[in-house]
Amino acid sequence: MHKIAALSFLLGVTVTLLTVFVLLEFGSDSGARTGAPAKTSSSGNPSHTGSQNAPIFVKAVQGASGDGNEALKRSVIKALAEDGVTLVQSPEPCAFIVTADVAITRLEEVDHVDIKWFIHSATDFLVGEVKQQNNMKRGALNRTWGNHALHAARGARDGIMEIVNSTTPACT
Repeated sequence: MHKIAALSFLLGVTVTLLTVFVLLEFGSDSGARTGAPAKTSSSGNPSHTGSQNAPIFVKAVQGASGDGNEALKRSVIKALAEDGVTLVQSPEPCAFIVTADVAITRLEEVDHVDIKWFIHSATDFLVGEVKQQNNMKRGALNRTWGNHALHAARGARDGIMEIVNSTTPACT
């Protein structure tokens, strides 16, 4: 299994590209995290430039508590833009479409957060997904996600771009 480390939110990240499985490791700790990014060392540096230069449309995030849906969508757009990715405001030919589902499971003392980012072709074919998960202090994301959303989005960006960079757009 190929391993890549990068700074992220507080969630472990798994990228699934067709049948290729890549695990992005960010360090570990026991118990709930407080929201600070995990310290890591990098054994790889995924490209964010989009070798096909295909645009990306961030469609929707659903299932998050508080302002999480909008905060995560806004944050992944920002994270992708920081790396010069071409973003579009609506679906168009050749664009990849990104969506996300969030599930929060309330445990005894923590909230278990799962975020799944889905990358589809312009023809709605699922080309890959990025999975993030972590335990957060219970109730930390009930109202506002704040910087947690941006850290999560930046952590997911590597996986999203790995999938986009290794996939030929549907229109070519």
